[in-house]
Amino acid sequence: MTNTSESHPIVNPRESWLSQNNRKLMTIATTAKFLGISRDLVKELLQDPGCPRMVFNNGGTIRIPQDLLLDYVKKRSLNWYKY
Repeated sequence: MTNTSESHPIVNPRESWLSQNNRKLMTIATTAKFLGISRDLVKELLQDPGCPRMVFNNGGTIRIPQDLLLDYVKKRSLNWYKY
């Protein structure tokens, strides 16, 4: 009999998406500090539909995934002339 746990690892349901993928959700203020820019500039970046974010409470709470933000910043810096 084959051990199926090797092909399908058991995932603890208490482990969140964040811990499984080592992702961090940041506030607008934390994002500003992380990028070294103002909160207003982060809000300006969020006007771009391509800027990653998660919206909670009918738009009252915004969180920005750190890893996806880094991908976005890299893409935007390589294509700076389009903005």
